[in-house]
Amino acid sequence: MKINLLYRDEKTIGVRLERYGVKEREGIRSIPSRKWVPDEKIWTIPYSISAVESMLEAYRSCKFECDERLDKELPFIREWLDRRDTQANAVPSSSERGEWNPDQRQEMRDALVARGYSSKTIKAYISQTERFFARLQGTEASINDATVQKYALALLEKGLSHAYVNQAISALKFYFRHVLKQPKSAAYVRPKKESKLPDVLSLNEVMRLLKAVKNLKHKAILYLTYTSGLRVSEVVRLRLEDCDRERKVLKVRQGKGRKDRQTLLSEAAFAVVEQYIGVGQPADWLFSWAEGRPPPDGTFSAESV
Repeated sequence: MKINLLYRDEKTIGVRLERYGVKEREGIRSIPSRKWVPDEKIWTIPYSISAVESMLEAYRSCKFECDERLDKELPFIREWLDRRDTQANAVPSSSERGEWNPDQRQEMRDALVARGYSSKTIKAYISQTERFFARLQGTEASINDATVQKYALALLEKGLSHAYVNQAISALKFYFRHVLKQPKSAAYVRPKKESKLPDVLSLNEVMRLLKAVKNLKHKAILYLTYTSGLRVSEVVRLRLEDCDRERKVLKVRQGKGRKDRQTLLSEAAFAVVEQYIGVGQPADWLFSWAEGRPPPDGTFSAESV
């Protein structure tokens, strides 16, 4: 779309849009103090650098034409347009072409670690970013907001969950901001969060499951997990002093979001834990693993315990 900028007086600049549809008017409506002049069929904006810059940014992809007086009095408009055209015609860099290398991977990992992200989130974000670059490999597509939006749509069309797509968008947004140093990115359209009913075991099913476990350590883990509502990464990090039978509470250290919290400690669970302590005699960690400490990333497997 073509836009004409016209000198009107010392206080206002005229803006004539080639089209006046709803979408075309969104940009001009975002500028403070703009006015519509029905007799001249033009908009006016304040004669100021900030107003003109807002106009240029609002219609970044449009063609601008200035009258002779504005060209002389506001030369930065021509400079801005020339710089925009130069950037548009520039050959994309390796990162912009969709190339992924070990240096970028390490830079992203360092940025995530520095901001206190959990090991699971770090692994997920890096994997999501690698998959994004792998999809673009061999193409001439530039890395930009439109590319990310098309990628998210392609994931949805493949039948992947909304949570997965949201995670991919979050990972790429982090990459743009902290690795490519692009603080300003588009407000991506994210799929709505899915609402699904959980599959809940009945009380009888839970009791049969707990009674079926013969290994005392595994039974103690299951009792605490079920009765205290713990995550697997939380139960494997419990210490002996975290069980407070007198107050019937269990202290969870650095759970999700790196937050400490307290939860209920049932008599039934503590009875099983007490029996396990008497037999296993753990020294520090309640459920020690091969090296006497919980997994550093909070993961859990049969070998861990």
